[in-house]
Amino acid sequence: MADQYLLCSYKSGNKTGFTNKYYNGACTINTGSVNGTNKIRSSYITLYPSPAKGQIHIKNLSETKINRVQLISQTGQLVKEITSLEITSVEIEEIPAGYYYLKLYTSNGYITVKPMVIM
Repeated sequence: MADQYLLCSYKSGNKTGFTNKYYNGACTINTGSVNGTNKIRSSYITLYPSPAKGQIHIKNLSETKINRVQLISQTGQLVKEITSLEITSVEIEEIPAGYYYLKLYTSNGYITVKPMVIM
């Protein structure tokens, strides 16, 4: 059997399928408020420049702080992880060029995933 990789599909905000070796099926993208819970919307987060070289800047328009960032390769491997009180940028000088995902965690435990091209 071939190696599995991170693959999530969503339709109208609902997960329709996933294959995931490294995260035991955990593939969550919070897209808004559910039952009054304040979840971070993907539209509140902007990554720039795109494509990036040297550093990725994170513009966060939500009220919750981003305190953990994971850089994940297309194959689902964790490439880099940062934990801090508030993260506004990620150094990527040592990261090979390619297509990646930034998994952003907020201080209240919610996440969003954003694609990123590194040059």
